Amino acid sequence: ITSSPIQEKLRDDFKPTLDKLSKLGYELYATEETSRFMDEADIPNTLLHFGESGLKPSIDDYLTDGKIELVIMLSNQYSKRTIDNYAVRRLAVDYGVPLVTNLQVAALFAESVEALGIGTSATTTQAMDVLSMQEQYEKAIGSTSS
Repeated sequence: ITSSPIQEKLRDDFKPTLDKLSKLGYELYATEETSRFMDEADIPNTLLHFGESGLKPSIDDYLTDGKIELVIMLSNQYSKRTIDNYAVRRLAVDYGVPLVTNLQVAALFAESVEALGIGTSATTTQAMDVLSMQEQYEKAIGSTSS
């Protein structure tokens, strides 16, 4: 899972989500500013550079190589890297990587995988089924009528 630089005002709200995902065993990747924030908050992460910097490892390479399964990029017009952030979001979409751009959705995602016991740590055992909304509904209705 990767995240983009987050503005100062969002950090306190985003930290519990990052903590939760880390504790569930997800490997977190972050660009420069977010990685510094995560280091200061003792949240394990791997630094990925923006592709245009020419530094490695880069978020662009990880996305195109399929090494990232979800991008959390909290978009806002006040970011210092608006064009770079757009390029990362575009790459995620182009390569079919799920993209979350809303703080509340990211928090709900983390809460959901925690509640379902989905993750990569030794304490999580359930696999996540990829189902359409209709399939999810049919699964829920089927399980309650049995």
